[in-house]
Amino acid sequence: MIPKEDDHLVMLSRFLSDIVTDEYLRERGKPYSVVLLDDEADDASVLDSERSQKVTPRLISALWSGDPDETATRNPAMFATYVAYTATPQANFLQATHNPLSPRDFNAALRTPGASGAVSPRAVAFAEPAGVLSFYCGGEIFYERSRNTTPGALCQVSSFPDLRPGETEAELAMRRDDLRWSMLADSMRCYLVGAAIRSLAPGWENAFNHSLGYQSLEVAHASAPGPHTMLVHPSARKEDHFNMAKDILKWSSAIPGQEALVELDEVSEAKLLISAEGLRRRVELEEEKWAAWLPRFEASRIALSTLPHAPYAPISQVDWPRVRDALVDRVFPNVRVRVLNSDPASDDRPRFEIFEECDTFRIPPDSLSIFVAGNVLSRGLTLEGLTTSLFLRGAAEPAADTQMQMQRWFGYRGSFLPFCRVFTYEDQLQFFRRYHVNDNALKTEIIAAMDAAEEVSSPALVLQGTSFVATSKIEARKVLSLPDPDLQSN
Repeated sequence: MIPKEDDHLVMLSRFLSDIVTDEYLRERGKPYSVVLLDDEADDASVLDSERSQKVTPRLISALWSGDPDETATRNPAMFATYVAYTATPQANFLQATHNPLSPRDFNAALRTPGASGAVSPRAVAFAEPAGVLSFYCGGEIFYERSRNTTPGALCQVSSFPDLRPGETEAELAMRRDDLRWSMLADSMRCYLVGAAIRSLAPGWENAFNHSLGYQSLEVAHASAPGPHTMLVHPSARKEDHFNMAKDILKWSSAIPGQEALVELDEVSEAKLLISAEGLRRRVELEEEKWAAWLPRFEASRIALSTLPHAPYAPISQVDWPRVRDALVDRVFPNVRVRVLNSDPASDDRPRFEIFEECDTFRIPPDSLSIFVAGNVLSRGLTLEGLTTSLFLRGAAEPAADTQMQMQRWFGYRGSFLPFCRVFTYEDQLQFFRRYHVNDNALKTEIIAAMDAAEEVSSPALVLQGTSFVATSKIEARKVLSLPDPDLQSN
């Protein structure tokens, strides 16, 4: 296993040339096979055009050819199989004319475990007998199944403010900022109340308590049944990530409605320390808004209770006093804020492993963390226990593959699904839903070809919408458009 970086690829190519020589192949007396598995193959392995100066794809093919300008194996006795693996293959299919790594010989789609799906003929999903705890929770769960279960919908949307007749740009900016604070407030209450409810379950009493130490790894594991995390995605700009982290601190310290007036002290700002006392005061001043999340979570539980082997316990409004106490005693003192990006001042990666400190074992540092991030979360980084996502990012020219990678709330969330929420703008949710429809169309076509046992796969159908492109990674982006699914249903 090597990083997909040019210097590593060059060294590996030299190593193979030195070890697997023509003389060795001749004396071997039988073919020599090479298999390369390329993870996230729609990223560095893509050539944006035939004239591209990008060298990574050529260095990959040089592993078997010995020459970046050649694609055939360097010896007739050498056989190479290249397998590209990605969740978003749009760019791979659309570069067939100029990239030797584009899929030409076979395509395959991995099906996800869900509530239904036949083995033959294959469906996009397959029926998982273990039930919802083993389901992959993707677009079908977040965008379709809970679509009409307000107030229990897993996606909570707001309309992005547009300029009104007679309104000044300054007034519009103020309305947009007010909405941003409102969405942050609602998502924070959702996240924190959900943590408090989960902390009342058997075995979760000290799940977020960072002050306790344990004498053995086994006891620490038993005390940390799982993380409860939140993602805030404000934009691609790193400075916006730090500003959003500060806004979370301001909201936590402020009297409701006066967030913008808060001035953080140097220590809190530098260490991103949330005020537990400020959060306690907010609960006192706006208790109804915090308590309102109990019936919302219960509505989600009821809507999801029809899923196979749903394990969810009822959430009653009469439990609010216990939940309120858990917020103050178990949640507020332990919640943390992390900024994840390429800036040296940010954190490197989430930390979900139990660690040892002074001969004492402690629960994972990020068992109750709010992550503020952007592009760094698009690939290869999993947020365990992700329950709440606030997605405020927009795009001038949305690209389906790029934004699909940002949907970090997808995953195996079955054990805590009623507490999951995505807060975003209405137009962004429509994009996510359309990406889901197009993605299913692509998978369905590939799976149909697999059932037909086609020896050589024809080019796959890649769809884009009237308001977004399939990919922005290559020059030739003109592909078939799929009509808006919402318009089709009207």
